[in-house]
Amino acid sequence: IVSPPPDQFAPPAMLIVSHDRWMLDKVCTSILEVDGGGGTYRHAGNYDDFVNARELRWQAALNDQSKAKTLLRKEREWMRRQPKARETKSVAREAAYYELEERAGGGGVGGEAAAASRALSSKMDLTSEGVVQST
Repeated sequence: IVSPPPDQFAPPAMLIVSHDRWMLDKVCTSILEVDGGGGTYRHAGNYDDFVNARELRWQAALNDQSKAKTLLRKEREWMRRQPKARETKSVAREAAYYELEERAGGGGVGGEAAAASRALSSKMDLTSEGVVQST
């Protein structure tokens, strides 16, 4: 068996699953987030850096969704209008409308913007008797 020269070895890695935020903040140099929708995001830095980057990403997703909803209202009005005499509606614009509808959240439950909305709108406290919403 021939092993590669020492300068070609990858640095060691460790997978840590922990609830200890202090330890994660002091030990980790990179965090891989796996969200509920099946997406993964790599964050360079410690736990505090991860939390800040995640909040920024969630806020950007909410902003994008808000802009898409505003544009969707205008496009919905256009879709509802009947074409003028001897005109047809643009097929490309209709396709863009349906894509915009998906992006604005009309395509069902889930997605990063929906998760961000739930996470930013309220905090949940777990108790032994169930889930209690706090303000």
